[in-house]
Amino acid sequence: IMGKTALTIDVEENEIIFSKDMDRRMYPASTTKLVTAILLAKNKKREDTLTYSEHAKASHPYNLDLEVGAEIHAEYAMDALLLFSANDISCMIAENIDITIEQFSYHMNHYAKELGLKNSHFVNPSGLHSTKHFSSAYDLSVIARDLYNYPWIMETLGKKESIIHINNTIENNTIKIKNRNKMVMQKGCIGGKTGWTPE
Repeated sequence: IMGKTALTIDVEENEIIFSKDMDRRMYPASTTKLVTAILLAKNKKREDTLTYSEHAKASHPYNLDLEVGAEIHAEYAMDALLLFSANDISCMIAENIDITIEQFSYHMNHYAKELGLKNSHFVNPSGLHSTKHFSSAYDLSVIARDLYNYPWIMETLGKKESIIHINNTIENNTIKIKNRNKMVMQKGCIGGKTGWTPE
């Protein structure tokens, strides 16, 4: 295992099979979006409409780069969040649930506290780098286990691709995206979330 930290768990037995420095605080990058997805599933229905803001448009790539004021259903926001790992869509989700990123981050940390996570703290919904934004292999495994309680998320994580339908746009009203997680449907992988930053 070349990674600095790692963990393998039997979900049904709640048994650790392999671990390597599993409580070490690390930068979770876009695996953060699993928490954002859970809060989306908790607060919105698939058919609910989300509106795209100027703040979302100003997000760092990867982005869908929609028109300000464009609307998409939460179902497509979930696809863009977990398959394409769109940072602008994570911002849009946060703003449509809590108005500000700060308020949404508060709810991310409240969720982490509910799960009993001791080595996680979140300051944004996308995983863009901040020294105040961290998690651990163990904490991420607890979050990943909680995903099984959300069929909508599990279904999304297993998709190879999706077509995003956009409302209120002048030009293209659909965007085709592919899952950036190349492991899906390979060697038994039923889904997951990848993440990377230079840090």
